[in-house]
Amino acid sequence: MVIDSGGKVREQVWRDMSLRVTDLDALPNARFVVQGHNPAGDQNAQIVGRDGRRRRSFTLGRAAEFLMADRRHHVWSAYGDEGVYIDPISAAGLVRWDSGGNRQWEYTPPEGSEYIDTVYAFNVDDGVVVS
Repeated sequence: MVIDSGGKVREQVWRDMSLRVTDLDALPNARFVVQGHNPAGDQNAQIVGRDGRRRRSFTLGRAAEFLMADRRHHVWSAYGDEGVYIDPISAAGLVRWDSGGNRQWEYTPPEGSEYIDTVYAFNVDDGVVVS
């Protein structure tokens, strides 16, 4: 991993990475959340510590279209219809995790509203999600 922080460029070697990474985002305290494909099982997300070592693996669900972290140590995942219709984790369409990979919240439509089918655009800012 090559990191540019305020014009200071540094390399960080990641160890214990068992995923073919497709998405990543920075968490506070120089950590990262990554998502990808894991040939060994369904744990398709990892939290990587500031030392480049895997801290936690967890199952993020299928067909995550977006993966973003906020400054409050939350990880947000938004899903496409390939996951919404076939995977219990992805079924909500939008899920919030803590930085340890524990699911904290999932979208539940208000009465009279429809469920999320596919998220096409997504942004987060300190606990607020715009989709």
